[in-house]
Amino acid sequence: MKILPGIGVGCIRYGMKESKVIQILGDADKVEEFEYIKGENDWYRELCYLKQGLTLSFSSEDNFKLGEISITGKEHLLFSKDILGYTIDQAKKFISGITTESAIYEDCTWGKEETSELLHLEGLGLMLWFKSGVLDELVCSYLFENDNETVIWPK
Repeated sequence: MKILPGIGVGCIRYGMKESKVIQILGDADKVEEFEYIKGENDWYRELCYLKQGLTLSFSSEDNFKLGEISITGKEHLLFSKDILGYTIDQAKKFISGITTESAIYEDCTWGKEETSELLHLEGLGLMLWFKSGVLDELVCSYLFENDNETVIWPK
């Protein structure tokens, strides 16, 4: 499926309700619910589609509309390319060739043996996660208006 920055993946769009996603993709292989900060009433529900390499997140903050998609499956294409498995340098080169958006780099390694690094493309709603220097997950989300608070839901 095509990854559509700020819109969704394939025919799955940010803002969809869980029932619509299930109607399209079928029942999830795994469903998880958790509270982001205990006692704060900020609940998340995730539908995990293991074979497709997709995890779809619905939060109480967004009235349980689809707000984030985690991609670990190689059949998903970003700007017509399967970039999972790219090194950080390959990903930076690819990104600079398709957008003027600047990737923000962050080292997120916390005492682990393997490194955890992030390239964040805020204007595209994309986070590229690297483990031991190799891209192994893309986290995609909706975009915001210039005020950085108002969500732009795809139509």
